[in-house]
Amino acid sequence: MNTTTTTDLSTMLTAIVEAHGGRLDYDMWLRVCSGVWSEYSFDESFPILEGIMPEERPGEYARKHGGRLKDVTMGTVIHLAREAGWRGEARPYSPPGHAPRPAPRPAPPVGSDVPGDYSLVETAVGGAANRGRFRPVHSILELDAYGHAGISDAYHSIYRHRPDYAAYAKAHGGVAGYMGPVKADILHFDFDARENPEAARADVCCFTQRVCEKHAVYVDSIRFWWSGNKGFSVFIDDPAVTESAGAADVPERIQGACTALADGLETFDAGVYDGPRLWRIPNSVNSKSGLYKIPLLAGEVFVWRVDRIQERARRQRSIGDACREWLEERYGQPDSN
Repeated sequence: MNTTTTTDLSTMLTAIVEAHGGRLDYDMWLRVCSGVWSEYSFDESFPILEGIMPEERPGEYARKHGGRLKDVTMGTVIHLAREAGWRGEARPYSPPGHAPRPAPRPAPPVGSDVPGDYSLVETAVGGAANRGRFRPVHSILELDAYGHAGISDAYHSIYRHRPDYAAYAKAHGGVAGYMGPVKADILHFDFDARENPEAARADVCCFTQRVCEKHAVYVDSIRFWWSGNKGFSVFIDDPAVTESAGAADVPERIQGACTALADGLETFDAGVYDGPRLWRIPNSVNSKSGLYKIPLLAGEVFVWRVDRIQERARRQRSIGDACREWLEERYGQPDSN
């Protein structure tokens, strides 16, 4: 049985939001929602939550309902409302527009506090356990082992980081627990099927058709790689991503966008979006198969079967190589004149 009426709930939420300047930061928003969901069903609470704290993206409440904080109850909401001055009397409230919520509050930075300096990527060679090296880059798309054959199990962070990330890793002996801001360069997707990589290829083809036809994405904006073992890596270049500022909730935002685009595709891995996530470097060897992670053209993804892709992945490949091979296969050896 609910300890509050929906009217009480509405006025409590109004008080909490107003006390926080009209928009809750992410951590507070999740705590409040989790407290509400401890007593109210999703269908009961959604109209009230959406009316006072509008969704930033469609489906945001539904996605978070399954991952709500289990140790937060309605008592937390009541306590926060009391602190905000709620005494059980309704007050008029006009909800704000869909302006982005502030990012989650990260732990106090260790080292540099230069804002907006997302110049570092973390790298690891010889296995993900060897992480902890940092190098400056303009974009993660610069990272490629082409021309350096034989480098095995090499990785880079999928997001770019500020210098305090490296300082945190040094001070704590690793990156576990780091909650600071990160910067995304692309939307990234991983499609894997250990027993049947053909299923992953089929999903990549379906995904490509979907985003091109339904979301007006040009195929030239999509980059494809065979991962070297059991699946495919896909990047989408999106100006809205590359031009956006870094923040602590970037991984969650990227995960939400990517999960929505890949909805229903069984080989899509939704668990590759955390801030410290490492990504295999193109043209490095996957030690599980002995094959390289190589780039593929969209046409190859649609036409080649996995066994042919695996055969080509026995050696390195640049995107220039891919274009020449594609043209030569279809039109013969180019005229030297």
